[in-house]
Amino acid sequence: MARDFTTISPTARSLLFLKARAGIPYARPSAELLWGPLGPALDPAPDLKSRLIQAHFTDRYWSVDRLARATGFSTFVELSSGFSFRGLDFTRDPQIWYLDTDLPGVVETKQALVQALFDADPNTRPESSSRWTLEPLNVLDGEAFGRLATWGAGPLCVLNEGLLVYLDEVEKRQLCDHVRTLLARRGGCWVTGDVYVRLPSSKESLVVRDEATARFHAEHHIEENKFDDFASAEAFFGEAGLKVTAGASREPGTQVFRQTWRLEVW
Repeated sequence: MARDFTTISPTARSLLFLKARAGIPYARPSAELLWGPLGPALDPAPDLKSRLIQAHFTDRYWSVDRLARATGFSTFVELSSGFSFRGLDFTRDPQIWYLDTDLPGVVETKQALVQALFDADPNTRPESSSRWTLEPLNVLDGEAFGRLATWGAGPLCVLNEGLLVYLDEVEKRQLCDHVRTLLARRGGCWVTGDVYVRLPSSKESLVVRDEATARFHAEHHIEENKFDDFASAEAFFGEAGLKVTAGASREPGTQVFRQTWRLEVW
């Protein structure tokens, strides 16, 4: 392929590799466009921490997937989807409409990656891929967010995997206000796999596996952006006019520090 995917960030590449190893739809062929045939590289991770990291991100993906599918809705909007291809998987069902969003630079690179995926193997293109759309969206832009109300038909499932940990409290409130306003107009719910709580200082973060990751977390204030605990998270969403109506969590080990919730307007 004559396309340049070097703009994909190291963290996005790492997550794509983990998903390829876990067999998540479209992850392996996409990863092989970046690195070539992976073969033995996809063998089980050699050490416990790597296996726990993979289990964490795999569980996060599938917990969001399960709660979103359980809505029975036909219209979905994914926020900050990164290099996840859930939309292509969902639109294998010809009744589903799926809008994939992220910041403009990510969208441009992802569009090229998806086209390369289809060019390399036409069988990877879902029959109803015309119902899958990829568009730029800054989730803090209220005007742009409001335009989502005209997309698709019926109640809307807004979903995301990782986003809130990159937002401070003011930004999280902005996002919640945008989502609540959208759902009040359209009906539907928000499925987020991004309900993280801070670890006690004595606990080592599961997902910080090396110096580069630790630096990335520090630069983006990820630990500070997490909730104090799950009760605080529920209260935060409640104050924003959103109630928890379903949840899923199944973390490896004894320290549960993330949950996936379905939220609806009060």
